Amino acid sequence: MKLIPLVSLVFSVVLAATTGLHAQGQITAVQGWSGGINYNWGAATGYTFGWQFQVNQPITVQSLGVNDLGTYNNVPVGSDSHQVGIWSDLGILLASATVNFPGQVPSAFVWVNLDSPLNLTVGTYRIGAFYAGPATDTFVYQATGVTMAPAITYLNSACSGDTAFGFPNYTGWYPAAFFGPNFQYTTVPEPSTLAFLGLGALALIVRRRPRANRSL
Repeated sequence: MKLIPLVSLVFSVVLAATTGLHAQGQITAVQGWSGGINYNWGAATGYTFGWQFQVNQPITVQSLGVNDLGTYNNVPVGSDSHQVGIWSDLGILLASATVNFPGQVPSAFVWVNLDSPLNLTVGTYRIGAFYAGPATDTFVYQATGVTMAPAITYLNSACSGDTAFGFPNYTGWYPAAFFGPNFQYTTVPEPSTLAFLGLGALALIVRRRPRANRSL
């Protein structure tokens, strides 16, 4: 077997494997929390509420979402839409979208796909959604704990001091908050994983070559 076809075959095996990893479906960053209350932002001016997080391995963000909690003190409240975005920890807006609520869908995230998926490397970022006051949709705050997807580490709450959608520059208001915005992602295989797959494919080919020659 010539070298070029062999390399091409190995590349094909690696490509098929990585495609399979992406085909497994999107992973939700915030997967749950304990404690906390549904809080309604009743101020006359809006704020951007969200959280700061650490990405532990390269990921591709596919969609942004906002939790439609539906009611506050058993009274229906709601906005038609929320702006939501992801920023670098230095305040650079990396991706944003508008999440339109189809109606009251209590305790369910409403998602919107990004026009261009966002690749995030290992590092620290922030996510936030804009809540226009008063009597807007609720979000969870003062939670006692949060469950994150494996590639993500929750760091802190984050919110803005502006009256319009913007970078949530202030952190540390509450240890676990504000669970309104969320995102979904797929993982990006690390180079070591690709190399392992390639070596495995090469070993399989080399092992089968003598058998093929003996059958001629």
